[in-house]
Amino acid sequence: MILVSASGALIVLGLPAAAGASQAGQLRGTAPQCGMGAVIYSVGSAQPKFVPDPDKIATGRSGVTLKIDVATGTTWTGTVGGSGSFDVSAIIASAQASIDASISYSRTTTTDMSGSWTVPSNQSWGWLALGAMGYTMDWYKYAQLDSCKYELEGSGVAQLPAHSPAFDHS
Repeated sequence: MILVSASGALIVLGLPAAAGASQAGQLRGTAPQCGMGAVIYSVGSAQPKFVPDPDKIATGRSGVTLKIDVATGTTWTGTVGGSGSFDVSAIIASAQASIDASISYSRTTTTDMSGSWTVPSNQSWGWLALGAMGYTMDWYKYAQLDSCKYELEGSGVAQLPAHSPAFDHS
């Protein structure tokens, strides 16, 4: 298991990604240094997902042609949510180290883009969106206690883009 400390240092531990709840909130592992106060992040359960720009989604009924025009330099972000306080940069660094190095918090178009799609007759409604393929994943924040024990301090879900901007539809 690759974890990333809040300072960005990589730490390799033998910890299950989603332990904590199943182990009463405490984990045991071997880290290069043990001591109180260290914070580490891990990610798990990553699944490929189209991550849309929430401001660039068109919806319509069957038979309607949806169109989106995007100018060069349009930027949008993924989403990170969960319990407790957390460091988005540390979650992204953990995802880059253990899932895909191209994961980022945001993507920007490098050229003008245009997409259109007609909602087919076998759908009552549909959508067209600008976005990028990326991942949805669970994240976990652990605090290092004495004796190299780890306590789960927070967790949540992140949806982060990883590839070039593109269009997708329902």
